Amino acid sequence: MKQRGRPLQNGVQPNWMAFRTLSILEAYQQSRKTGTKHSSAVREAAEKVHNALQVNVSETEVKRIIAEWQPACGEYALTVTKMSDSSMHEKLHELRSLEWPECLNYVKSRFHIPDVPDFKSGFTLSLEERPKHPRHNVAISRSQKEKTEL
Repeated sequence: MKQRGRPLQNGVQPNWMAFRTLSILEAYQQSRKTGTKHSSAVREAAEKVHNALQVNVSETEVKRIIAEWQPACGEYALTVTKMSDSSMHEKLHELRSLEWPECLNYVKSRFHIPDVPDFKSGFTLSLEERPKHPRHNVAISRSQKEKTEL
């Protein structure tokens, strides 16, 4: 008899969901770098991804992704930057010319690097210290006021 319910994915997501997640993180981080508040940055990220990918993305989904990949309690956060076309082609060239260690032959056989890239954009991922965005409504203490007046 067939198992009932949704099939188990074991945490595996389709490629389009990973691309959407990276696009959302990149759009949110770009908005925050310009100094926008969190709520406005979430709204902008949802709009940018909707316009770019033609995928419906809610503000709640953006918040879920931010909570997963940039947790408030974490020291480090995933930083996503969009690659330019020239740097993307350079990285592909580097990957093709890599000398793979003997122990990674199986991985190399499973890892396909196209000669002519059939994708339109790429991302650079890095783990960095979690950014500390300044709050706009922080009350300034008397000691800080005195320092700025001097």
